[in-house]
Amino acid sequence: MEGEMRLLNGIKTVVMVGMASLACPAWAVQGDIVWSSFFGGDSTEEARAITPTRDGGYVLAGFTNSFGSSGFDMYAARINSTGGVLWQRAYGGAGTQHAYAVTVTEDSCFIVAGNASLPTNGYTMYVVKIDEQGDVLWEHTYGINNGGVARAVLACEDGSVLLAGNGRSPHPTEWGGMYLVKIDPDGNVIWEHSYGISGDIWAEACYDIAPSDDGGYHLGGYRWTTENWSHDMALVKVNTQGEMLWMNGYGGAYDQLCYGIIPSGDGGVWMVGGSDLFKVNSQGQLVLTYIYPTNNYFYDIGISTDGNLLLAGYEQWYGDCKLTKITLQGDILWQGQYGGGNIDKAWAVMCNSVGNYLLAGSTFSFGNPVTVNVYAVCVEGIAIPSVEVSAVPDTPPVIIPTGGGVFTFTSTLTNNDSTAVSIDIWSKVRLPNQALYGPLLGPAEVTVPAGGALLRMRNQTVPASAPSGDYWYQVYAGAYPLAVWDSSGFSFTKMGSYNTTGPVDGWTCCDLETDISAQATQSEETITGCIRPNPFNSRALIRYTVPSAGFVTVSVFDLNGRQINRIVNEWKGSGEYLNEFYGGNLPSGIYFVEIREGNHRLMEKLVLLK
Repeated sequence: MEGEMRLLNGIKTVVMVGMASLACPAWAVQGDIVWSSFFGGDSTEEARAITPTRDGGYVLAGFTNSFGSSGFDMYAARINSTGGVLWQRAYGGAGTQHAYAVTVTEDSCFIVAGNASLPTNGYTMYVVKIDEQGDVLWEHTYGINNGGVARAVLACEDGSVLLAGNGRSPHPTEWGGMYLVKIDPDGNVIWEHSYGISGDIWAEACYDIAPSDDGGYHLGGYRWTTENWSHDMALVKVNTQGEMLWMNGYGGAYDQLCYGIIPSGDGGVWMVGGSDLFKVNSQGQLVLTYIYPTNNYFYDIGISTDGNLLLAGYEQWYGDCKLTKITLQGDILWQGQYGGGNIDKAWAVMCNSVGNYLLAGSTFSFGNPVTVNVYAVCVEGIAIPSVEVSAVPDTPPVIIPTGGGVFTFTSTLTNNDSTAVSIDIWSKVRLPNQALYGPLLGPAEVTVPAGGALLRMRNQTVPASAPSGDYWYQVYAGAYPLAVWDSSGFSFTKMGSYNTTGPVDGWTCCDLETDISAQATQSEETITGCIRPNPFNSRALIRYTVPSAGFVTVSVFDLNGRQINRIVNEWKGSGEYLNEFYGGNLPSGIYFVEIREGNHRLMEKLVLLK
């Protein structure tokens, strides 16, 4: 079948020439191919970026010269969860257009970003917003000088989008080089900045962007240095308004270019390019350097389900796509090569919603024998554990007085898997200036049994020196610090007029159960009890013994840590007691009964089956 191009309202609709999808056996192990897909036209197509869709599929972006004008056009393709092509489109007009980045937006549309040639020679940043069917919603160009290109995009929670690459802003004091523009959902510029010379550093190109814990952003790329007459990795730190805070370069006597960056979880970033992997802290200082054999050439970096790093690129000796999984200490866990007898490259990597790894790139081994086609590979990863975390304040709304204070919250970890799971739990707080501070709780590793849950009551101290304003408290479950499997949070307000902008000391999080258990070990007297029947249908008897006279509470909580019933709330002498719990008006599920007297506490799991 010959390729065909139809022009619909300025959109070039691609009819593919050939596509195949290959799947692996059901007994695949980590690193094996789950499926691979290659597709395109009668000439060249390459995918340079990939993003997930809301329905479990993916959109790939790159460029094509199989359809339309004699030059290259911006290209996007949507595939389903097993690599089947749903649609392919080309965008642009006369001249040349490329796409290097794509992201899904808050309204389930997609931003495809790259560059377009100018009639006067040179390029400008070119961005297209498309809907779920690939139809164009709007298109814009940005920057005022030649050489513009968007290499990375980042969707923000408020619906705005950040475009990072090369170019120059209209500000007369800002030289060209790295270029960052923030646009609203309609493509209108909110602000824009360019970053060039800083001392002896010339920021020549930006390839990726990553958010930072303080609400700003890191831009990764490379610079030219006259010291060694070579390229070094470059990192620019900007604030929430895009104003540069600092710029640093990292490298040696040979060219070292940064193509991908991700947050490190502790305020810094990981930077990858070629055979080099660097870790930089929040102050821009290089803290770790890993140099791998030169047959590796890495273009992108991602995060695995278990909190390790994924490096994607190609193997230069054999010409295959390559995926390398490494620990946070730089040790290689495994490496996989994917492709055929010719040149195949992976330009982008991501971890999907079930824990597998997706590679997007190009193949010269499959499809049309004399051209390059789009190549997508799904690699077996590690399944994301089916865990849930909830964090619920005991007495909302939480208001902290000017002099500081303490609030109590209940965190619940639930394991829905059929095997026990080890989980890291930690918490951070979003300050009024939108900076993320922490961890406050943990990180602590806990093991939750199959089908079970752990419930903890915790006290969080808010220091008097904390700035006044609205906060968001977030509890995470996953593999610290990079992989988040689930999270839950709530808001609180600090009264007063403090205007401190940075983090302050004194944020301590206390596990009440640990404290109570420690105190209880000093005495052999404990609360004992049992619940019968368990599981129960509508009524259960709670029998317990109080070792000493005191104020006794018997409470029932659901899996989210919410108190749904206070059965006992009174002074009792030492002795044995029996109370009935009626659950006829509750849905089936898992509940917890807490019996508390002074420093003594007993927690029992209760299952309601109807």
